[in-house]
Amino acid sequence: MTLVHRYAWEQEHGPIPEGMQIDHICHEPACVNLDHLRLATPAENSQHRRGATAANLSGYRGVSKNGRGWSATVGKGGKKYHLGTFNSPQEAAEVAAKKRLELFGEFAGGSLKKSFHTKNKEQ
Repeated sequence: MTLVHRYAWEQEHGPIPEGMQIDHICHEPACVNLDHLRLATPAENSQHRRGATAANLSGYRGVSKNGRGWSATVGKGGKKYHLGTFNSPQEAAEVAAKKRLELFGEFAGGSLKKSFHTKNKEQ
């Protein structure tokens, strides 16, 4: 079974290269707008995910509470970047988002970006 976004991509651009996936830039799985779709490696697609996981208690991706405040951490290619401890989770999230942007460019994803769609959800 072909998913609709993959079908839409293939109708416009041809077959999806082996080892590549279709990433929803807008984070909306039901979206088939070609302006919101792009090719991505599995690692890029994973990195571009929306904000924090359900297990994250801070509400921000890459931010956790420690004994001195809020810690910001970002990982890439098996390497962890410990970015410091901050007074608020928002401050830590901003630092983590900047590091993700530096490391991952357009695939940075994270908690501080807004959706392309009018729902304007936190990401």
